[in-house]
Amino acid sequence: MRCYCCNARLTEYEATLRHAVTNEFMDTCQKCLDGLDIPVRGRPDLNPFESADDDDDTEERDDDELY
Repeated sequence: MRCYCCNARLTEYEATLRHAVTNEFMDTCQKCLDGLDIPVRGRPDLNPFESADDDDDTEERDDDELY
């Protein structure tokens, strides 16, 4: 899958990003989303910017927050 804005190949994480309000797939890379005030959600297990140490709070999350 490719970025709608710059045509770069999306990572697995970027391909899962959804708009936090409309729940539509963003189809946009992190570089193009950077600086925009668009609320997005993605799969935390695929996020390369999250450390593995943050996994201890997964039990407190609702299922709706994961996707």
